[in-house]
This record gives sequence, C-alpha cells and structure tokens, in this order.
Amino acid sequence: MRRLPRRCCGAGCGRARSSSSAISLHKRHLRAHVRSEEKAQRNGTIDESVRLAGQFHVLLTELAGGTELLGLVGQLVAKTELYKALFNPSKGSTCSADEHTEIIDALEAGDLHAALASMRGHLVELEERVVEQMRRSAAQEDLGAVFGVVRS
Repeated sequence: MRRLPRRCCGAGCGRARSSSSAISLHKRHLRAHVRSEEKAQRNGTIDESVRLAGQFHVLLTELAGGTELLGLVGQLVAKTELYKALFNPSKGSTCSADEHTEIIDALEAGDLHAALASMRGHLVELEERVVEQMRRSAAQEDLGAVFGVVRS
C-alpha cells in the first residue's frame, strides 16, 4: 500500500501536464470535486463529506490510469468509509480538502517530488486519524454492556 502514491503520482504528473482535452476535463473535474468537498464540510453534511473525500482518491487514481490500481483504491476507500461509519459516525471526513488541493497543485505543476510528498503525508495523516478514531471509539465501548454480560 505504501507504493500507491508513487504509482498514482508518477502517472498522474505526466497526465496532469498533458494538454489533451480529456485530461484537461479530468483536472477541472478534480478541482470542482474539491470545491464540493469544501461545501459539504462547511454545511456539515457528514455523509456527503465522507463520500466526497473518499471519491477524490478514486478520481485521482482514474487520472493515473490502470484498472488494477483503480480496483484496489476503490476497495480501500470503501473499507475506510465503513470504518468511519462504524467508529466515528458523528464526525465529518477525515480527509482535508486543503490536502487534496495541495496534491492537485503539485500534479498540475508536474512536480513529482512535491506530489509524492503531499500524497504520502496525506495518506499517513489519514491513516493516523482513522486509527486514532477507532482507538477512541473502542475505549468508549463497553462490549459487555452491548451483549448483556453482567459483571460481578
């Protein structure tokens, strides 16, 4: 999983600098998508915010190309959204639209090193936030009470 950023960014940088109309449309779509993320976060629409944040990663992978990678990222996003729903449903996305914008900016500039650093930093922070939410949630759960176990 740690190799995903290089694969996405490497292909994404080359394609993001491309002037083809399909790539230009994809770049505009990514920017519009981030604006939708920001709006969902501002409006406090939690389900929409989580869905859009996950979808960003799928769209970015589509820019990089590769069906195999797209399937893997799609599964990872779905699982992350499930964990989010189970362990912290009252909070919005664990992704930041600002982090997504930083990744797009680096890709459009064709700066592979900056794009990789942004993506790696984003994924590490995302992983840390999800794991921390799971830990906090698990610490607050009393599974004995959930299953009706009486403690003496």
